Amino acid sequence: MDKIINAELPDKAEDPTGFEAVVQFMLHGSCREVNTSCPCMIAGKCSKYYPRDFCPYTSVSYDGYPVYRRRKDGREAEKNKHTLDNRSVVPHNLDQLVKYQAHLNVEWCNKHRSVKYLFKYMSKGLDMAHASVQEVRRNVNNGNMNAQPVDEIETFLKCRYVSASEACWRMFAFEIQYKQPHVQHLTYHLETEQDVFFDDSEAPDDVLNRVGDAITTHTEWMTTNQKHEDACQLTYAEFPTKWVWDNNGKIWTRRQKGFKIGRIYFANPNSEESYYLRLLLNIVKRAKCFPDLRIVDKVVHPTYKSACNSLSLLDGDDEWHVALNETAS
Repeated sequence: MDKIINAELPDKAEDPTGFEAVVQFMLHGSCREVNTSCPCMIAGKCSKYYPRDFCPYTSVSYDGYPVYRRRKDGREAEKNKHTLDNRSVVPHNLDQLVKYQAHLNVEWCNKHRSVKYLFKYMSKGLDMAHASVQEVRRNVNNGNMNAQPVDEIETFLKCRYVSASEACWRMFAFEIQYKQPHVQHLTYHLETEQDVFFDDSEAPDDVLNRVGDAITTHTEWMTTNQKHEDACQLTYAEFPTKWVWDNNGKIWTRRQKGFKIGRIYFANPNSEESYYLRLLLNIVKRAKCFPDLRIVDKVVHPTYKSACNSLSLLDGDDEWHVALNETAS
């Protein structure tokens, strides 16, 4: 750690450049009793815990944070008419400090509580500025400059400030966001109750001809189970892991590459049969038609709620609570 991070004043005689850089950029200004109005002072104490204690060697405290070496070697520096020593030096890398001539705080991050240093500045969000665009005209009579709003655009524009780090990230075409794993939304519906979208200006006959059988991921899942035995080994929620939905052809095809999980759309318990249907779709396999979803122990139940009760998915006939853990869905 001492090879990379330094928290002491360099020898002024051996390294005058490094000494001046540390004094100019890496000394925590006078605070506490010397300057009680310093911005770091909160409730009479320095919020940055300066000046630190002298320490003969570098160590790691019980809470995982480093305690850097700050030897009592007699080295001092004058800043703002105050004398400071190694106890007021902010940890830094001396080579970088001399090269960039700027405040560069370098910390050792190892424990899980120190990971915040990697991300906290990038997660602060974007800055925003309000800009006013105006046309300046000179008054012919008295020669004064009058600001007149430009009529062609809004007076105030919300401008986005792109920092240097974000600009570089975009120029290198790095991903701004991504989803992992990919999610396939799975629709579901009761028998012959598919959602149909149309304009109110369309004639009913035209809508019926256009919609046809209204194939959905739900109905095609059961159709695929009729054609392929291996498809019957998956529930509706598991289906996207091995099959891919072709939205143009309205058909499930075998997955050749990649990975995707399925998520069945949410159902409110007040929707009754739709809610119970969703519960069954998370556990039932080999369903080739809607009645198959209601089969429990070779008995076709009249309702989806009855099938859920038979499978002990509900606490009681009149309760909505679900005993099954649907974390994956």
